[in-house]
Amino acid sequence: VSSRKWFSLIRDETCDESTVEKLCITIRSVDSNYNVFEDVVGLYATSTQNASTIVEAIYDVLVRCGLDMINCRGQSYDGASNMSGIYNGVSSIILNQYSKAIYVHCVAHCLDLAVHDLTDQCASVGYCLLYMKDIIDFIRRSPKRRAILKNIVNQISLSYANLTALCPTRWTMRTSSYDSLLKVMSKDTNTLMRRLDIQEALYTISEEKGGPGIKANGLYEQMKKFDFFLGLKLGYLIFTDAEKLSRVLRSTDCCLQDVFCAAQATIHRFEPIQGDNGLELFYDQVIKESDGLTEQPVLPRPRRPPQRYDININSVNYTSCTNYYRKIYVETLESIINLLRNRFTQRNFKLLCEVENFILSICNKPPDGSNDHIGVIIEFCRHDINVEKLKVESFMISDFFKAAINTNQMKIKQITKISTVCEILNTRKIGKEMFQEFDKLIRLYLTIPVTTATAERAFSTLNRVKNALRTSMTQSQLNHCLLAHIYKEKL
Repeated sequence: VSSRKWFSLIRDETCDESTVEKLCITIRSVDSNYNVFEDVVGLYATSTQNASTIVEAIYDVLVRCGLDMINCRGQSYDGASNMSGIYNGVSSIILNQYSKAIYVHCVAHCLDLAVHDLTDQCASVGYCLLYMKDIIDFIRRSPKRRAILKNIVNQISLSYANLTALCPTRWTMRTSSYDSLLKVMSKDTNTLMRRLDIQEALYTISEEKGGPGIKANGLYEQMKKFDFFLGLKLGYLIFTDAEKLSRVLRSTDCCLQDVFCAAQATIHRFEPIQGDNGLELFYDQVIKESDGLTEQPVLPRPRRPPQRYDININSVNYTSCTNYYRKIYVETLESIINLLRNRFTQRNFKLLCEVENFILSICNKPPDGSNDHIGVIIEFCRHDINVEKLKVESFMISDFFKAAINTNQMKIKQITKISTVCEILNTRKIGKEMFQEFDKLIRLYLTIPVTTATAERAFSTLNRVKNALRTSMTQSQLNHCLLAHIYKEKL
């Protein structure tokens, strides 16, 4: 890392099996071939979670690793107030001392917050998620109940698959839970039978006396409602695409351009199906699949709003069930689209996007002579790059790329990705020597982190290394075992 000159900080925290707070510090850097590395340097035990203590821990780790904080060019944390606070957060304290360390809120965390906010704003998805969690936990936590469900599945000669518990931390990783529940309450294409496995299991359990029977009866009644099934299908539609986006954002070599491309693709996926055609297809499919599984859709009982809120508000009367569920469908998709747009808009994104546009524009054609981009480059680089030399290089870069594309017979009409720029420069090494300032600019851009996924993966390793049978490990031994497990391929 020290040989790559610039680096960025990635930090996240968790509580281990011994209920001790662990601070995971990861270093992101880029080598001369534009390969991105995110290296976990270890875990740091902290007694308090205030910003000053965390900053001291970060500085201490960097000193032990022989890294100079002057070369830090970026930092990525979660959205906790002690980390991202604009006055006394870790990011602001480091920025006040080292102004070049640009802060980026972890985009994977932003996506989780967007999905979490959706469940608060849309009652149909939120209530369905709560009942789904209750149903899955109710069955999974008892061997007897799981045996009842398994016997019902085996009676119709179908393969049995356990219900998947909802991920407690990552909201975007819940598609498997939706899928496991839908499999036991859907139409089987081989036998042409309606699968009521989970309802039959709950009905059987409800005949027992005591608390479990009462709870099973309540869950059974909820599953019979059409609103539950519609919320289940609507949530599955949204969580499936959110999980795909989350997997892209958690990639190690992910840069800001990849983030925006993936987010825009997800938004464009939701926008066409928000109209009447998308609603009609979705509603007809839900009606068809719910036949025999749930009760018929009915309009909610008209309710007059309480007068203490606003005496001028009139209750909304729907003429048909289609109009009522159209409102739920449209509002849910509109909410997730707006939440994605808002969550993926950060104050530092504008600067990084302008740098990205500058890199791509001069690769396709020489600048037109305006100096609008110079201020952006100066703000981003600040003495790391000789701007005057970069101006001269910007008029020659497009010709070099055209010649490299023709020589290598690449079928590229226009350069639209940073990865394409890196690929061409790697194939023609002389370009890095001719355009040294441009080479530095690309490496600086790629050094900025956008996610803390590497630190979260280290926590998964921590759970395997320090489990309930090994809770008395010292901090030194824990770090030695953790790093050996993370870098086992290199070892």
